[in-house]
Amino acid sequence: MITSKIDQIINTQSQNTITIFIPAEWQPFENYINQGETFDLHDYVKAYATSKGVSSQLIREETLDDRLKCQIYWWLSLSFYVKSLRTPWVLNNQEKSIAYAGIGYSVSTIKGKSEIVIGCSHIYDSNGQGLKYKLSKIDDYYLDKQKNPYLSYKDAFQFGVSIRELFYQSLDKLPERVVIHKRTKFTPDEINGIKASLNMAGIKKIDLVEINFEADARFLAIKVYQNNLQADGFPVSRGICIVTNKHTALLWTHGIVPSVRQANYKFYLGGRNIPAPVKITKHYGESNINVIATEILGLTKMNWNSLEGKIYDYRLFI
Repeated sequence: MITSKIDQIINTQSQNTITIFIPAEWQPFENYINQGETFDLHDYVKAYATSKGVSSQLIREETLDDRLKCQIYWWLSLSFYVKSLRTPWVLNNQEKSIAYAGIGYSVSTIKGKSEIVIGCSHIYDSNGQGLKYKLSKIDDYYLDKQKNPYLSYKDAFQFGVSIRELFYQSLDKLPERVVIHKRTKFTPDEINGIKASLNMAGIKKIDLVEINFEADARFLAIKVYQNNLQADGFPVSRGICIVTNKHTALLWTHGIVPSVRQANYKFYLGGRNIPAPVKITKHYGESNINVIATEILGLTKMNWNSLEGKIYDYRLFI
């Protein structure tokens, strides 16, 4: 029924983008697990629409009931603009021909059996263009004590091949440098497999970077009051980076920014919360940690699902 309705919309309106309204009474039926089979309405619609070459936007009834109408209108307008194959903004980067890739994992456990899907998402050039997604199931992996999956050498090699293919499909050329981010460490098998695959294509500049939140680091800004230093009522500024050594740094992708209303005013999106920085760990590569941090800060603005720009998301929610 769902697929036939989507086909009907596509065929009758000849659209490349469809909008689907989800009423509140559908909520109990949006996902379920039954005898080893799973269903998620959001993922199902997204996957089917993508297979038809059509972008999709789901709007839930409670979203339209939100009192922050201006915010909702901005988010919806951004979504419609992007999914109509427009580019709202690009990165200001002097270095050309860079592929930025993110690795995400989806772990599904049903009846004690785990299935792992690896996602390669957010393939950008230095202007933030050339977005592609690729999902594939992997069988040769191992889990650590926290149940995080890691690739074998063979699968890591194949992942490197997929980066080359996706970048070439988007821009008709191979990248000169590849930067790969993920939320877990890079194992020796992953490093060697990715290196071998990219080196085979003549790509020598490779940076493998782990990005995680450092929840225990909560800093406040300092201000001068009557010739004395005291804690400010605001967090630190967005973009502050503390380099702890040549391989690691703390980067605040969320914090205060100058107000657009008055030059001396500050704006902070997070209300009363004190933001935590992201911890950047470079596992492989010759790029300076400052360069890595600057690129990550720019990429936070490439999350076209949101206008907030806190940190870009490599999860498999597209």
